[in-house]
Amino acid sequence: MKRYGFILPLLLMFIVGVFCSCSERQPQTGTVSKEEVQKKGVEALETTSAYLKEQKDIYLDELGKKLDEYDKQIDEIKKQTESQMTDDEKEKFQKKMEDLQNKRKELEDKIEKLKVAGKEAWQDLKPGIDEAVKDLDKSYDKALKEFQDNN
Repeated sequence: MKRYGFILPLLLMFIVGVFCSCSERQPQTGTVSKEEVQKKGVEALETTSAYLKEQKDIYLDELGKKLDEYDKQIDEIKKQTESQMTDDEKEKFQKKMEDLQNKRKELEDKIEKLKVAGKEAWQDLKPGIDEAVKDLDKSYDKALKEFQDNN
């Protein structure tokens, strides 16, 4: 037994060491400083701001592609129909094309306002732009159907 007498004190020291080291690893449940809250608030604001800018840029890119698509579609309608029209039909056609061009211009103007709007304000402009896109889509589809029916 005397040979193993040194094991008990070693075992005791080991257990005490484990408990002491465990108590140091426990997370602190204290107060959070004002600086930490401010830092986290600034980080959240910066993240939100970056996200809104990214979403605005994506939306502007989609709108730019949509405008290009409208231009191609209007040119295609002109190519397909104008050469086959009477003078009276050409006059009606020109009026419809002017209407489409005006609606396209209105959309383009709204997009320009969006480009200079702040990161947060663009969300307020988006519904009006979406409505202008829908209106232009309907006008384009109506004009295309009308001219296809006449030819």
